[in-house]
Amino acid sequence: MANTDFYDDDLSQPPRTPLGSRGLGGEGRDKKPMNSDDAMAGRASDLNLTGMKRHQKDVTEQATQALHELEQLRQRQEQLEREKKVLEQAQRQQETFTRGRKEMTGYLRKSLTSLERDEVETQRYLELISSARTRFREMLGEVDALNEDEWSEEQLSDELSRGLTVLEEIRGEYNRTMARLEA
Repeated sequence: MANTDFYDDDLSQPPRTPLGSRGLGGEGRDKKPMNSDDAMAGRASDLNLTGMKRHQKDVTEQATQALHELEQLRQRQEQLEREKKVLEQAQRQQETFTRGRKEMTGYLRKSLTSLERDEVETQRYLELISSARTRFREMLGEVDALNEDEWSEEQLSDELSRGLTVLEEIRGEYNRTMARLEA
């Protein structure tokens, strides 16, 4: 073994041109150097590559922005759905309130009319009872006043006749009053 040290032959060679300036196949050493048109085309290619990256970045940002907007719209939709539910509940409560109020107003008005009519009838009935009670007391006094023990024999026939007439009148009035009370 002659020489065991590693030595790179490429280091002793003249520098090569970059890949972009070489021709197809990579034979840059054997070809003549690039002219200015070739250099401009290479720079334009670099600009196109930079433009592509910029376009890709713009598209990515637009996609991210669109996703962000979609998320905001989804959140807004959820918020609107919650608000809709609240409003629907409020509407149902308002309809129930309006219906219940109308229903109870009708019931109460009808009942008040009926009670007022009953009150008037009851008042008349109470007045009838009061006057019947007063009159029955008077009639009881008249019947109690018919005391046959006090009649003399000479007046017995007249007193009986008069007593029967009083009793008949009282019986008639009593029957009429009881009929009105029971009606």
